[in-house]
Amino acid sequence: MTLGINGLGNSKSNSGAANKRNAKEASVAKEEALVAAGDALALNAPGPVTATSSRQLAREFAEKLTRLQGADPVAYDQLADNIGTTTYVLVDTVNRLCRDTQTEPFEERVKALNMIEHVHGLPDDVRQMIEEDLRRTSAA
Repeated sequence: MTLGINGLGNSKSNSGAANKRNAKEASVAKEEALVAAGDALALNAPGPVTATSSRQLAREFAEKLTRLQGADPVAYDQLADNIGTTTYVLVDTVNRLCRDTQTEPFEERVKALNMIEHVHGLPDDVRQMIEEDLRRTSAA
């Protein structure tokens, strides 16, 4: 019996439309999940955990901030499109420091935080929250 409505009925021509639509929606959802997993700011995103050196993160942060501060207005817009604004770079680096360096000792992670704070000041309460997280998640 065929009802004549796409997606309803038992004929192959009608039931195929719903399957194609579901497959397309699943493909879009999978692509969005992959983008979210690749975004450093996507908290608790599934995906591989990569170990990064805290010193490397601090060095990258200083380089990016120096590039942003030294750019003329036209170059700044292009650079911000590529690596992010100053605030994004700061948040991204601190997030990566808390997330990706958990195998390092607390002291090494705090040294990187000190370097980040030296380049771009942090409010005291924010610094304390980050330090507490580093202490809680550091290798014993």
